[in-house]
Amino acid sequence: MGEGGAALSAEESLRLLVEAHGRSMLRLARSIVAGDQDLAEDIVQESLIRVWRGLDTYRGEAPIEHWIMRITHNTAVSALRARREDPWDPEELPERAVVSAERVAVGRENLRALGVAVRDLDELSRAILALRELEGMSYEEIAATLDVSVAVVKIRLFRARTRLREELDPQR
Repeated sequence: MGEGGAALSAEESLRLLVEAHGRSMLRLARSIVAGDQDLAEDIVQESLIRVWRGLDTYRGEAPIEHWIMRITHNTAVSALRARREDPWDPEELPERAVVSAERVAVGRENLRALGVAVRDLDELSRAILALRELEGMSYEEIAATLDVSVAVVKIRLFRARTRLREELDPQR
C-alpha cells in the first residue's frame, strides 16, 4: 500500500524493489560472474523479472532480501553455466587518476592476481564470499539465502579466505 492506504502501481512497486535491492543484486551477480559488468546487469534484469513474476509465491518465511538474493544467485549460476567462456580480463579495466607507472603496474598485477584467485573459487564459494564481505550478511542469512547449512557457509568461507590469502601472499 502507498500513502493513504492506496495500492502502489506496478511501476512504483518495481521502482521501490530496484531501489531497495538493485545494488546488492548487482554486487552478487558481478561476484559470481567474475566481474563481467554487462552479464551481471543482464542477470539483475532477469532476476528482477523472476522476482516480479514470483512475488505472489513469496511465502514470507525469511526476509524478502534473502529470497531475492537466492533468485539472483540461481540466475547468475545458470547464466554462467550457459556461458562457459572466460568473461573477465582485468587488463580491460579503465585507468583512474594519474599515478606512477610502477604503482599502476603493481596495482594491475595485484588486481589481476585477485581476479584470478576469486575466479578460481567455485561458484558457491564466490557467492558466499560476496554475501559476507560485500553485503555483510550473517552466516545464518547466507545459509538461508543459498539454501545450504551454516556449517557449509563457515567451511566454504574459511577455505575461500585461506585460498585467497595463499594465492595473494605465497610467503605467508
